[in-house]
Amino acid sequence: MNIAFNPPELPKPSGFSHAVKAGDTVYLAGQIGGGETLAEQFDNALGNLLTALRAAGGTPDDLATLQVFVTDVAEY
Repeated sequence: MNIAFNPPELPKPSGFSHAVKAGDTVYLAGQIGGGETLAEQFDNALGNLLTALRAAGGTPDDLATLQVFVTDVAEY
């Protein structure tokens, strides 16, 4: 059975869930982060990701992989 998690701290999703737990595995939706600098945007996006993960019962230690996409490679 799959269980969707959409924590109230995150924007209301439309057409997706922030996290879905299937068995012992949690699948996380991509997150964006607001802010002026790349560091602020990264911190906000990672904070949103961890909020979704914790809502599904996970912790940062449970992450197996993380992909980061940037639009300005030179700034990164």
